[in-house]
Amino acid sequence: MSKQRASDDQSVAAWDKNLEAAETYGEKQSEIHIDHTPAAAEWDAYVMHHTPATFFHLTGWQRVVEKTFAYRSFSCAARCNGRITGVLPLFLVRHLPFGQALVSAPLAVYGGICADDTGSRDVLLHHAQALAQQLQVRYLELRQTEPLQDLPQKELYVTFRRERASGTRSNIGCFPTSPKTGAESLFEAS
Repeated sequence: MSKQRASDDQSVAAWDKNLEAAETYGEKQSEIHIDHTPAAAEWDAYVMHHTPATFFHLTGWQRVVEKTFAYRSFSCAARCNGRITGVLPLFLVRHLPFGQALVSAPLAVYGGICADDTGSRDVLLHHAQALAQQLQVRYLELRQTEPLQDLPQKELYVTFRRERASGTRSNIGCFPTSPKTGAESLFEAS
């Protein structure tokens, strides 16, 4: 284990102890809290049943990013009454010479906070902001499909969208084209 990784581990362990109380959100006598080690099957089941979630929210993609690029995962879930109510894939990314950043979905356009309600979303957002301060990263980047509150936004990416058809074979291949121009008919700048 590198000295930097060991130092990061110690910082995070201390931070977890100090901020545990700050990571809960009381709502109607139920408590939302952060789960740092949710089971992969439970996480993926949550993602598969939530329309705003993307492929980049799945644990398989997280493992690819972690193993291929050695980015440290700080992915977490929000829990309320024992069940997952939100997820946030989050990685520590080193950008030489610019330092470190926390990015919700490195190498992907989308994969930010996916939550059932504003309470769960806010707990995940607060957790990510506190972690960014603790790790002293240059910035926190949440790659959302929709803007989050009044946070600054970048418009760097172009998105092609298409509704999923019921048959898997019809989802394979190119984006639909316009019969008149041959151009992509479902184009949306984000």
